Amino acid sequence: MRALAQDLLAGGPTAAAVADFDGIPNEALLSLRLACALHRAALDGRAPALRRYFPSTGGAYDPQRDAEGLAEAVREGVIAEAELIGDYLMGPPQTNDVGRCTGLLGGFLAFANEIDAPFDLLEIGCSAGLNLAFDRYHYAIGGLEWGDPASAVRLSPDWRGPPPALEATPRIRRRLGADIAPIDVSAPQTPARLASYVWPDQPDRLNRLLSAIEIARGTPRQIDRDSAEVWLKNQLATAEPGVGRLVFHSAMWLYLPRSVQDAVTAAIVDAGHRATADTPLGWLSLEPGASARAPQACEISLTMWPGGVRRVLGTAHTHGFWVQWNP
Repeated sequence: MRALAQDLLAGGPTAAAVADFDGIPNEALLSLRLACALHRAALDGRAPALRRYFPSTGGAYDPQRDAEGLAEAVREGVIAEAELIGDYLMGPPQTNDVGRCTGLLGGFLAFANEIDAPFDLLEIGCSAGLNLAFDRYHYAIGGLEWGDPASAVRLSPDWRGPPPALEATPRIRRRLGADIAPIDVSAPQTPARLASYVWPDQPDRLNRLLSAIEIARGTPRQIDRDSAEVWLKNQLATAEPGVGRLVFHSAMWLYLPRSVQDAVTAAIVDAGHRATADTPLGWLSLEPGASARAPQACEISLTMWPGGVRRVLGTAHTHGFWVQWNP
């Protein structure tokens, strides 16, 4: 990213590559879109100069020795991968990290325990929908374990605070998701696409992601290409007696325009006002918030209807490396 920024300011090929980009860089994460496009080129076996420096492709990087070489490799990559970069600039980064399930798990279980009924999972901004299979992963939390002991996805965050109540067994009826640009886990190019959004020097995250994709391929669910506010309004229009619904999302709220945020909130709150003890509704989120003061931290909150009481359950690292649980 430093090499990209320096080249952009110098009027190099990076400046030309982003000349037509009309997003607000701070909100649209322009730097991440560029860096991940270059990572994708390396993962696909191209960009040999970059592959020398990325641990994810067998390379290594020494900032004291390799900064100049990396900068030249970046410039070469930007020129050679203009078409790929253009594709990545068109949509937000798809950091579909199942590590976020470590922060969401306590909320999932709290909802399941309190309604004591089957429920539908409704995820907005779901990308490939990997978090819809949260109950098929294994968790080691505060000295306790939960989930599938044989799962290839094993999550063991630095847990701070008391463990959440792990006694509940969620009865998930349907797994539904929506995204404006969903990624199909059955497509052969999906692993490389999602892997490109993982930092090249984090092999554990990369391996976990690839295992989660395999689990998702064997998990029945439905993912629709739709905007969050339209999809939710349709999904929440009617309720089935004896079935709960849990809307959730993680690290996607900042990508939504304010008007869409307001429309999503209105759709959920309106459905909440119509919820009854026999048709309960929950809204679980892991997003930047007032209590998330640590670097790269998100606030974990759960609102339940009837009642509409919002509870802040804790904070978590945006990639699930640690969780501070203090409901």
